[in-house]
Amino acid sequence: MKSIILIDFDGVIRQWPGNEVNQAEALLGITQGALYSCAFSNELLSLAVCGEITHQQWCDKVTEQLARSWNRDAAVQLVKIWNQAHWDIDWALLEGIRNHSPDGKIVLVTNGTSRLEEDLTASKLDGHFDLVVSSSHIGVAKPDRLFFEIALQLAGGCPHNAIFIDDSATNVSVAKAMGIDSITHINRDETLAFVRDNY
Repeated sequence: MKSIILIDFDGVIRQWPGNEVNQAEALLGITQGALYSCAFSNELLSLAVCGEITHQQWCDKVTEQLARSWNRDAAVQLVKIWNQAHWDIDWALLEGIRNHSPDGKIVLVTNGTSRLEEDLTASKLDGHFDLVVSSSHIGVAKPDRLFFEIALQLAGGCPHNAIFIDDSATNVSVAKAMGIDSITHINRDETLAFVRDNY
């Protein structure tokens, strides 16, 4: 019997509906996609989500890299807009999961930076998870198999009594290889059907 629901944060529970960054890049004369290309480069992203640098240090490094190619003031402004971009929480998804698994342990498993707790508070998500496992706390990020092993250990479970929801096909592939029933999140209805059928 399944008793643990491992669920990702960004791209699943938290959605970014706007295009503030793209609009800002156009207004500031910065090449489209430059910020994301820099911020989510393997080098910088890994440092941030594995807790080797803080969220603020990550932003500072992104600013410095952008400033090498564009006006520094523009780089500072763009990173500020990125940090203040609007997000939505899929409350219906969370409610649906809880309805399908009233006795289940819902575990947030995320490649988060040091700002995760602040974001959870701002989103009014405090207390909505039985456990939060963040890569920046444990020092290893998805899709590393060790991330899932640690998450399951902390949750008191094993692959065969857990399900996993993530928007990354790579992360899902690793979890499946470990024996965790998993789904790549595309939309709420499909994910809730998966939880209903597999919990």
